[in-house]
Amino acid sequence: MLEYYPDESIPFARSRVERRTHISLEDTSTLFATDMVSAGRIHFGSGEAFGFDSLRSEFMVSVNGRALVCDRLIANGPDEVEALRDLWEGANHMATIVSVANAFPADIEASLERALSGLPLRTFGASRLDNLIVCRILADECWACHEAIQAAWSELRPYVAGKPARPIRKC
Repeated sequence: MLEYYPDESIPFARSRVERRTHISLEDTSTLFATDMVSAGRIHFGSGEAFGFDSLRSEFMVSVNGRALVCDRLIANGPDEVEALRDLWEGANHMATIVSVANAFPADIEASLERALSGLPLRTFGASRLDNLIVCRILADECWACHEAIQAAWSELRPYVAGKPARPIRKC
C-alpha cells in the first residue's frame, strides 16, 4: 500500500520547470496518490498566475512494468502557457488523484462526485477503468484543492487501506 500526497508544485514567474513522478506497483499493490500544480504564486505581490516560461510535468503509474497512467502537462513558451490557462478554464490550481485497489464498489465514481460537489471547485470529474480511479480537480484557490483531496481520500481510503481516512495535516 502506498499513500502519496506531496506538496503542490508552484512554478514561479519566469521559471522553467521540469518534474517527473513515476510510481511502480505490483499487481497486488494499492495506491492513493496525488499530483497538484499551482499556476504560480497566486497571491504573491501582484500575482504570478501563469507567469512561468515553461512547464514539463509527468505523473506516471505502472503495474508490473506496464504503464497504467501517464499524465503529462507540457507548456513551452508563452503561447503554450496561455493555452494551458485556457485548458484550466481560468482556474489557478489543478489536482490529479490516482487510486488503485482490488475492490472499489460499482458506484465509486458517483460517490466521489457527490463528495466533491459541495466544495468551491471550478470543475471536477472521476473516471474508472477496472481497479483504477482517476479524479481531476480544478480550483481557484489552493485550499479548495486540498479540501477536495481530503474528501476524495475519505471516499477511497477504506478500499485502498482497509480503514477510514484521518484528517490530512499539511504544515
